Amino acid sequence: MAVAMKSVNEQPIDSVAAAAQRRLLALSAERERLTRRLSLIDELEKELRALFQSQQILIDAHVSSVVADLESHVSNYAIRSFIVEELKRTSPQTKSQLMGALIKRKFDLGGRSVARVMHMNLLTLMNSGEIEHDGLRWSIKRTNDMAR
Repeated sequence: MAVAMKSVNEQPIDSVAAAAQRRLLALSAERERLTRRLSLIDELEKELRALFQSQQILIDAHVSSVVADLESHVSNYAIRSFIVEELKRTSPQTKSQLMGALIKRKFDLGGRSVARVMHMNLLTLMNSGEIEHDGLRWSIKRTNDMAR
């Protein structure tokens, strides 16, 4: 019968081997658990990246829309200011005369027709009370203070 040799710590080699085997099994199980967890994290990361990319596309589209709207508002404000200044300079004027002056100033209308831009801005100014029209002629609105 062979006698198991004792280790330096005076434990039988069999018990050290069994403890090492148990520790190896525990580490193997922990490694599998962590591998599954990393796999789940990788899947989650892919889903989050896809979601972020789709949201970024929506955000970019929204920002482009807002910028286009802002540019349109700025352009229309500049056109309305031009119309008011033109009517202050020479009033009354027809829509055609105002369109000619607008074309001469080379406003960027963003591909919109001159007639439509002029019409909409004249209506906006009329509805805000800044200008008025009598038949086909447009002029600065006269108030009681201006009439005195």
